[in-house]
Amino acid sequence: MLKPMLRAVCLLLICLGFAACSSTPPPRIESVEILEIQPEFMEASAFKRINEFLTGVEEHGKRTVVRTQAEDRRGFYFTLRLDKKAKHLPRGTHIIAEVYTPNQTEVQRFELSLPAKRGSSRQLLFGLTGTDWPYQRERVPAAWKFTILDPNGKVLGATQSYLWN
Repeated sequence: MLKPMLRAVCLLLICLGFAACSSTPPPRIESVEILEIQPEFMEASAFKRINEFLTGVEEHGKRTVVRTQAEDRRGFYFTLRLDKKAKHLPRGTHIIAEVYTPNQTEVQRFELSLPAKRGSSRQLLFGLTGTDWPYQRERVPAAWKFTILDPNGKVLGATQSYLWN
């Protein structure tokens, strides 16, 4: 009775070993297309999840969120919809946002690294928060440009609003 069970366990372990060896890492990303940008003002409460109430730690779920001031959640966000999952972007990827904010005549430039732990969706939320967005919900940026760079500074993808000069 023990021998057939032992054989089954050994066979299962061998199959799992082959499956683990045959899995391949995701292909190296040479480019990413920003398919769409959805700009919107978001309150801090939009980021509260039940897990945070239990653990005290902010969780993003499948989303990848970067903020100009990480401690502040309230602000103006750009949801970038990508053609690839954010988790497949190379480690050390960073994003440059150039924005004409209300009451500013000069472009505001923000460069942030993507976190090591990224969500599995194709959405990337970039937030202007804290003193970088001191405006109320009714205000919106006039124009913007986003550039995604690999760790070596090579442009993976870029897009801009129609009002960008």
